[in-house]
Amino acid sequence: MARVQLIEFNERQYQKSWWKWLLMIGLDLMFIVGVIMQVGYGRAFGDNPMSNTMLIIVTLFVIIFSSVLLLSYLQTYINDEGVYVMYFPFHLKYKFFSWESIESAKVRRYNPLIEFGGWGVKRNRLRFRNFRVQVKSNICYTVSGNNGLELILKDGTKIMIGTHSPNSLEEALNKLYKKGKS
Repeated sequence: MARVQLIEFNERQYQKSWWKWLLMIGLDLMFIVGVIMQVGYGRAFGDNPMSNTMLIIVTLFVIIFSSVLLLSYLQTYINDEGVYVMYFPFHLKYKFFSWESIESAKVRRYNPLIEFGGWGVKRNRLRFRNFRVQVKSNICYTVSGNNGLELILKDGTKIMIGTHSPNSLEEALNKLYKKGKS
């Protein structure tokens, strides 16, 4: 009989920044109006207009790109096996980090822009320390905010997973990480 896994922490984070929505929708509308003006009314869109076909292709690309960014989400859940994370649509299945593979885990504040170069799925391989270049694999999964779960794996890889619920995450971590290590 299969053992039932209780999920101690579950969070789905969406893009909450209203200004990003406004920026992307404004950009989409600008290209849609450009297509209507140029293709529908025969007026050139811009000082150096593209061909109608290229304008339609670029408009479709911009709409698809902004839709992917705005509809993406970060799903995290933690149970007694370990930590699961998926950044949809960039990951179609969960990345799993077992408690046995984790050297340390803690909830902390961080600066996504300075530490990882921004939001999204970020991977840093080069770190500059004491005028020397170190090759390390650091991965960050973040939608927005500056709180996250920092996992340091036994192979030295540092994983940062953003959260909007640091207190709930801290409680689950205290309960499961200690149990997973025993």
